[in-house]
Amino acid sequence: MFQGWRLQLREAEEAFEQGRLDEASRIIAQHRLEQYLPGARLAQRVADRLADRAKRFLAGGETSAGWRDLQAAEKLVGETDRLLSLRQSLIKRGYAEIEMRLEADDPAGALTRVEWLQRRGVSGEPVRTLEQVARRMDSARNLMRHGRFAEAESQLESALALRPDLGFIAERRNACHASRLRSRELTEQLHRSMLLDDWSKALGLADELLELAPDFALAADARRRAWKMVDSHRAAAAAKLGETRAVGRSPNLRRQDSAVAEAPSPTPTSTHAVADTNHAEQEFEFASDAETAGPRPFLLWVDGVGGYLVCLGDEITLGQASPETSAGPQRLDVAIRGDLSRRHAVIHRRGESYTLEPLSEVRVNGRPIQTIVALSDGAEIALGESVRMRFRQPHPLSASARLEFVSRHRPQPYSDAVLLMAESCVLGPSERCHVVCRDWLQDVVLYRQGENLWCRTMQQVQVDGRLCDGRSRLEKSSRIVGDNFSATLEEI
Repeated sequence: MFQGWRLQLREAEEAFEQGRLDEASRIIAQHRLEQYLPGARLAQRVADRLADRAKRFLAGGETSAGWRDLQAAEKLVGETDRLLSLRQSLIKRGYAEIEMRLEADDPAGALTRVEWLQRRGVSGEPVRTLEQVARRMDSARNLMRHGRFAEAESQLESALALRPDLGFIAERRNACHASRLRSRELTEQLHRSMLLDDWSKALGLADELLELAPDFALAADARRRAWKMVDSHRAAAAAKLGETRAVGRSPNLRRQDSAVAEAPSPTPTSTHAVADTNHAEQEFEFASDAETAGPRPFLLWVDGVGGYLVCLGDEITLGQASPETSAGPQRLDVAIRGDLSRRHAVIHRRGESYTLEPLSEVRVNGRPIQTIVALSDGAEIALGESVRMRFRQPHPLSASARLEFVSRHRPQPYSDAVLLMAESCVLGPSERCHVVCRDWLQDVVLYRQGENLWCRTMQQVQVDGRLCDGRSRLEKSSRIVGDNFSATLEEI
């Protein structure tokens, strides 16, 4: 009777002759054909061909494919001299790739590559040293983003001591030292400007600091305070201008204005309206403006991350910021400091979908639009000649969206991005969150329930100084504090 292994051997030989090396290798390994002399000879031929292909992959920069062929060959014939030489070549290439990622200021990518090599059995002092260098450079990068330049410089000194031959580490350390000196100078000037109430100068200094360290909490807080003071000064100037104009009006018109000002406010006609009035200063309620499509926006400040303008309505109007659009009937949902029309565009939310209605010059993904168009995740919106934003809908389980500013323009009051909040908004470390907080350990969810805003998380938090477990209702100026995070709501 014809042995079954010979049938498998013939199948493997046919695969080899037709160039299907992966299939031939699989058949030999699956049926252990190398234990028979004909199978061992075929295994050697397949391994040699795999080694040849691995060398071609290596020469073409396809190291992952090269490693795959090497490991398949080793599984067939073990660690022969030829395969050991090929392994060393692949390891050397792997080290070079790690160093390239470090030079490109991608220490996280370098660490991923280190782990990738270690999973393939690469060990020893060289790879351990590169891992330590990558960890120190990654730590330095994060410290610099938070304005902790002295600690970052120390981390880079340690990395340089491990691999003094890598000149780019010394360059990075020198740049960190220069940023440290500049940061100290700017911080001193910032404190002086704030003490003198020179908020315009403070704003510029805070922006310079955030260019050096995007997550510098002190600079972010100073910028928020500066914008608030600048906005209040502009509003006061606009109000004063309005009073000056009123003095020059005719007596009849001034009497009409006075009559309007003295007219009694409408009385609520329902129990629900009375309840809303009584609790307006206690609960976070979605009070609506008569001239807008939905509830008033509010600001969300996430410490160490940034500030976000949260819009709650189903129709969001975007336009040019001015003293008249920050309050009253002319208020816009998103008032942008830029060369725009007063009402430039409207974003509509219908269920989980969003559309954009142009009221003036608008382009989506570079194409001018004249009618309402649907917005998809990642779409770039251009308003006028220079204001550019990106529309994001990152979370698969939430209809909420985010407007990121691609250009340097920002809304009034100042914020880093705009959140178009539907029923929930997720803050956390994942890229899918509406607010990405990389240093957080867990998600925090803001959600709407009835006319109130709530927060929910899996950990214990304090809301306005009260310890809450699981969920808590938020007020108009609530502060949420957890073990490794904090955030504040601010009424506009």
